[in-house]
Amino acid sequence: MESRERRGAESPAADAAGLLLRIGFGILVLVAPVAAVFSRRAFVVLVPVGSLLIAGSALLLDAGGLVRRVRGAIISPVGVAVLFFFGWLFFSLVWTPFPGAAAERGLRTLGNVVMALVVANALPERMRASNLNLMTIGVALATLALCLSVLAGPFIRLTMNPEAPTFARASVAISVMVWPAVAWTFIRGRDWQGLALVATSALACAASGSLDAAITLVSALLVFMAARTNSRLTARVLSIILPAIVLFAPALAFASRAVASALALGPDTILAQVGLWASQIASEPVRLFTGHGFDTTYRAQIAGLINPAAPDGLLPMLWYDLGLPGAVLLAIVLYSSLSVIAGQSRALAPAVLSGLTACFVFALLDVTATQAWWLSVSVVLTVMLVAVRHGLYRTVRPTAEIAGRPTVAVN
Repeated sequence: MESRERRGAESPAADAAGLLLRIGFGILVLVAPVAAVFSRRAFVVLVPVGSLLIAGSALLLDAGGLVRRVRGAIISPVGVAVLFFFGWLFFSLVWTPFPGAAAERGLRTLGNVVMALVVANALPERMRASNLNLMTIGVALATLALCLSVLAGPFIRLTMNPEAPTFARASVAISVMVWPAVAWTFIRGRDWQGLALVATSALACAASGSLDAAITLVSALLVFMAARTNSRLTARVLSIILPAIVLFAPALAFASRAVASALALGPDTILAQVGLWASQIASEPVRLFTGHGFDTTYRAQIAGLINPAAPDGLLPMLWYDLGLPGAVLLAIVLYSSLSVIAGQSRALAPAVLSGLTACFVFALLDVTATQAWWLSVSVVLTVMLVAVRHGLYRTVRPTAEIAGRPTVAVN
C-alpha cells in the first residue's frame, strides 16, 4: 500500500517530466530542422529552449543523478581532454590581439559544449520509441520543406534576406542529423525507411545547391557503409586518419605550395590557395608553436591583416590561433572519442561515426563551422545520438501469452 501511494505521489512529477522531455526533444529534432529552412537563426534560438526543457525534466525526476552523470562525463578521458583543450584556448587569450571579442566567442563555444553535456546526460536511461520517432519525422519534414522551398524559390526570396544562406545551412544540418534517424529506423527493422531518408537527404542537398552539404553527406555515407560492415575496424582507422590530418596539416600546406610551384598553377587553384597558408607559417615560424591567440584568424581577416584568399577552414584557424598545443589537444580529443566509439554496439556505432565524420568534414570545408548556428547543430546531433543509445534497451516488442495459448507478439 505504501509503495502504491508513493508511486501515486510521484506520478505528477513523472508526468510533468515526461511532457517537458517530449516537448524539448521535439523542439530539437523536429521543429528546429524544419524552421532552419526559413530562418538562419532557427537553431540558435530553438536549441537553448529545447535544451532547457530537457534539463528541467531531469531536474524534476532526479537532480542528484544528473549532477553525478555530468561529473562522471567531465572526469572521463574524453572530458579531461576537452578540459585541457579549453584551458589552452582561454590561456591563449593572454596574447591574442582581440581579447574582448575572443573571450566572448570562447565563452559562447564553451557554453554550447556544456549545454550538450548537460542535455545528453539529462536524457532518461530508457527513451520511448514515440519520442525517438520524432527524429525520423523531423528529418523527413525538413527535407520536404527544403525541396518545396527551393521549388518555390522566387516567392521565398521575396520574404527572406537574399544574403542569408538559409538553404545551404539547412541542407548541412540535414546531412548531419540524418544519421541518428537512419540508425533508429535500422534498429527498428525498418531499413527501407532509413534508405529513403538518405535518398531524400541527398535530394535536398542537391536541391539546395550546397557543395559543402553534398561532400559532407557523401563522406558520412561512405563511413556509414564501412561501419555497417565492421564498425570496430572503421573506428580504429578513423582514430588514426582524423588526428593525423589535424597534426600534419602544416606539412600538407607546404606540400601543396611545392606542387603548385612545380606545376606553375594559377593563384585560383586549390593547391595554390592552400599554399598561401604555408607562406604565413614560414613568415612567423615561432607562432606555429604558440599560435596567435584564439579568434585571431577571424578578426584579422575582417581587419584585412591576413590574405583573404588563404584557406580559412578549421585546420588553418586552429593552427593559426592555437598553434601546436591546440592541434595536439584536438587530436587527443578525436582519438579518445573514436576509441570510445569503437566499443559501442554495432547498431549505434555507424551513426556515431557518420555524425562525427560529417562534423569533421564540414569543419574542414567551411569557416562557419565555428559559428553559433553550427555549434547548435552539433548540440542537437549529440542529443540525438545519446537518445538512440538510450533507446537500445528494447528494440523488439514484448510477447504475451493469452489464456494459455501459444505466445504471440504484441503489435
